[in-house]
Amino acid sequence: MSRARELPSFWSTIDELAARDTNAGWGSSVRRLCELLPASWGYTLLALHDPDDPGPVAGWHVPAMLHPVPEFVPDRERIVAEWMAEFDLRAEPTLLENLRQAGTHRVLHKRSMMGEAELRQTPTFELWRRLGVGDELIGAHSLSPRCEVWFCFNRSGEDRFDEDDAKLLLRAIRGLGRMCRWLALSRGLLPGMAPLSDREQAALPLLLGPQPLKVCAGQVGMNPPAFRQLARSVYQKLGVTSRPELMALWLRS
Repeated sequence: MSRARELPSFWSTIDELAARDTNAGWGSSVRRLCELLPASWGYTLLALHDPDDPGPVAGWHVPAMLHPVPEFVPDRERIVAEWMAEFDLRAEPTLLENLRQAGTHRVLHKRSMMGEAELRQTPTFELWRRLGVGDELIGAHSLSPRCEVWFCFNRSGEDRFDEDDAKLLLRAIRGLGRMCRWLALSRGLLPGMAPLSDREQAALPLLLGPQPLKVCAGQVGMNPPAFRQLARSVYQKLGVTSRPELMALWLRS
């Protein structure tokens, strides 16, 4: 069976997930895409644009990296943080090309964007060297010109992606619109919302489930009044006033 023929089943499985299973569903979707491409590892980035903030790269920020599959490099966060502090990403050509196309669904294969000698001079190539990456494919699902989900897949060693891999990834991410929106909602990262704290993110799946608030409170080790206050904070940040409105927000997405 060709890889493309497996996509309808993949999309159907994701679309059948309940709202409260957003995080688990997202992890399984990245794992499945790693299998289909295939890729050595994969992760997703939530990218936001603030037109009033010029940094770090033309107003774009990445407030969350989600579901690395597998947990592929020890100390990855430290390595990436050191790399970002060392290099001026405003001059990174592959990143700038990605941002130039913001607002569209797209896939970028970094090795096909420039020659080997030119690629070796970029900050991207230095990061690959530190992480043991041989090639990278990035797919962007645009929720709006200001909010996108970036799917990043790597191959190690000498293994390379090709044009068929890029076409497959673009087709795959176009079918993940609802899950991408749910992912941004679950962090409070859509325009007009306020980012949720870690505790609020942990409470959200419970608020989207069928259990009464008293039971939800016990599941996170809180007393009911404290959990109700936490729930009100979630509602306020997501622009709703009640649990039914919260559930309706997910259904509308």
